[in-house]
Amino acid sequence: MLPRICALTEALCTRPGQKNEAMFIKKIYVHFDRLQLLNYNFAGSALSPDYEVTYDKTNKGFKLGLKICWE
Repeated sequence: MLPRICALTEALCTRPGQKNEAMFIKKIYVHFDRLQLLNYNFAGSALSPDYEVTYDKTNKGFKLGLKICWE
């Protein structure tokens, strides 16, 4: 959720003429470093997350696993 919240904040709080995708990507990777230090479970790539969905028969629910894929 947190990387997406960062993107939403960027989209809503940055004036249209000041939006810069390359700068945003640089900033989001700083946040990734912080989230990794906090052991937060997130996709390590803003552009192509690596994930796996499995079904837990015991708990009768789905589990979403995100893999960290640092470039």
